[in-house]
Amino acid sequence: MTDRLAEVDDCADSAAPSRSFRRSLALPLLLGAGAASSFTTSIMGVILVPIQKEFGLTDSNLGLLVNTGFGLGIVITALPAGYLIDRSSRKIALVLALFFAGLVTGLGVFGGVLGILMTRTMSGAFHAPCGPAVTSMLTDLYPAERRAAAMSAYIVALIAGNVLNYLIGGYVAGHYGWRGVLVLGGAASAVVGAILMPLLQEPDQSRERPKTSAAEIPSLMPTLKFIWQQRAVVHVIAACVLGITTMSATMVWLVPFYVRLFDFTLSQAGTAVGLGAVGVCGFGALIGGFVTDKLSRRDQRWKTGVPAVAIAISSLAVILMVTVHSIYWAIALMVLWSSCIQVHIGPAWAVSQSLVPPRMRGRAATILSSTPTLLGVGLGPALAGGLSQLLIPHFGYQSIRYALGGVNLLNVVVIFWYLVAMRYMRADQARLDLYLGKSATPSASF
Repeated sequence: MTDRLAEVDDCADSAAPSRSFRRSLALPLLLGAGAASSFTTSIMGVILVPIQKEFGLTDSNLGLLVNTGFGLGIVITALPAGYLIDRSSRKIALVLALFFAGLVTGLGVFGGVLGILMTRTMSGAFHAPCGPAVTSMLTDLYPAERRAAAMSAYIVALIAGNVLNYLIGGYVAGHYGWRGVLVLGGAASAVVGAILMPLLQEPDQSRERPKTSAAEIPSLMPTLKFIWQQRAVVHVIAACVLGITTMSATMVWLVPFYVRLFDFTLSQAGTAVGLGAVGVCGFGALIGGFVTDKLSRRDQRWKTGVPAVAIAISSLAVILMVTVHSIYWAIALMVLWSSCIQVHIGPAWAVSQSLVPPRMRGRAATILSSTPTLLGVGLGPALAGGLSQLLIPHFGYQSIRYALGGVNLLNVVVIFWYLVAMRYMRADQARLDLYLGKSATPSASF
């Protein structure tokens, strides 16, 4: 995978082999950073059951505890983080984010429920620069026709972090308790941050720098105004927010789903979800990225068309999954759901980064990362938990089935937004070319 993405070199690279080498090294380092970040981001999913038992929490309480504070922390620091990334070293921002996010994650072992909530909020605040810094550097490393694959490789790294969380975290939770998982995840993030400092090289930003006023960085309001004018970007962000909401709600509650309905142990459920759901996501995301790149060479609108198809398939799969009573069918449909659910994220990142000027990418990335994190990762599990709690008087422990199915019906709106974004792709590209001083005239949407 690394070789496939690293083979695309521009003219400057052919004259400077050392730069090509640094780019080849940068990809695995950035993917490693993504995996470490994902491990600590998703860490709560594997320790829900022991935390609920120890503190006697309801499904609603548990849903709010999982990631609501984390999402709030990211939103608080999102725009300052994007401004920092646009103006200073993305490498330093990434290193410091990973180190301090890991440190506060480990501190979650103290203080009970309140301690978990506070440290998750601080962890979210420190995580804010991670995604924008990585995607901004990947955008500079690869040209537009390869970015969906590059972003999908990053999604695979995030999924790898999730897999490690469910496999290793599930084992640690079963043998050493939930506090051991927090210590492990925090230490891993801090160590990866320390490793990146001497090895990662800041990529060159000259590929698409504007021809005039290159040193000037637009302030916040002009940046937000330009992004708002890029209608495809706006609709993609909206689709990504709701898509991640349903995905996060489903992923976080899969372990309790199998424990409650199929009598799995915590370790068995962690392994089933880690391999059958999270692990398969990586293959789907990577294949989806390459398919999107291939189709979009003929028509750029496939960058949102492929996500719409993938979301439709995954939605049908998860709705069927929560209605069956056979464990074999439940796992098979979970695999189908997971193979498609992450396909849309890589192309969404590619669209949001390719249709804004280079000096706005940090803030565009923070919008695409912070908004889904607050509303998706933060509120998605709470939405599913609250709905499950509401349905308990009617369905008992079976309420989780109907909660997950109901949440995933929202994907109809996600599909609609991705299809609407197709109409604006060419007009947005023309507007960007005009902004960068190229020969183009913005055209009406079609």
